[in-house]
Amino acid sequence: MDRYTKLLLAIFLAATSAASAASVTSAEEFLLTKAAADFHKTSPNEIIHVRHVRFGQAINSENGKQDVLCGEFKSSGKTGKHWISFATTKSRYQSPGAGNYEQWIGAQAEVVCKMRNVTENDDKDLSSMLQQRLDHFTKKP
Repeated sequence: MDRYTKLLLAIFLAATSAASAASVTSAEEFLLTKAAADFHKTSPNEIIHVRHVRFGQAINSENGKQDVLCGEFKSSGKTGKHWISFATTKSRYQSPGAGNYEQWIGAQAEVVCKMRNVTENDDKDLSSMLQQRLDHFTKKP
């Protein structure tokens, strides 16, 4: 590949990335970033793959709306053969060291995403956007 082709490819990728970033709301961006960081923190040496990632709102125990990111993941570690549900929510409470979000895995995530009647704001699949953030952590310098 010559230099000109490489330059065009870099410009295309930058424009695509900027367009993708511009198409998410601030609430979606917050949860995408927190979910990726949490996966990296809990499984730093594993490659994570995600699918069916959606943003919506769940009804919390006080009948208020709570932002939530729901999806499935599998990793290169022990759980790599099966897709596992996850839910990342923006918390109303800030706990020391944990920040203002919570992430649930497995059955707890299913309760959050399925039993709490999560209403999706649109039909947008955020899997590729979360995957980009996860891949950023696994890149070798």
